Amino acid sequence: MNKKQQQGYDLYYRSAKKNLKKGNYQQAMTDLGYCHILSKNSYLQHLKIHWRMLLVGFKNGNLKEVRVQMFRCFMAFATAPMLAGTQPNGNPGDSNHGFFDKLTIPEILQEYF
Repeated sequence: MNKKQQQGYDLYYRSAKKNLKKGNYQQAMTDLGYCHILSKNSYLQHLKIHWRMLLVGFKNGNLKEVRVQMFRCFMAFATAPMLAGTQPNGNPGDSNHGFFDKLTIPEILQEYF
């Protein structure tokens, strides 16, 4: 992750934490999705985002999100050495998108790439 991407990551991570505290789970997941895209090639930050998404799933009572994020936390941990440095794409990493879905990077994040 370059410096500009790190700044975007920090911005959206703070926003996600704030929205999570307020109970704005949908916006928290959107912000975490942006962090997921920005952190794709940073192992620890990528894993941290899936962990946060898991917590949002628990707080929101979304069992589908909990199941998917448990699997993704495991996969992010287990496959990190093999996938380190992969190119980011627009997949936000939530339960509404498949593990290998390739999406375009959202317009709002274009400035970081």
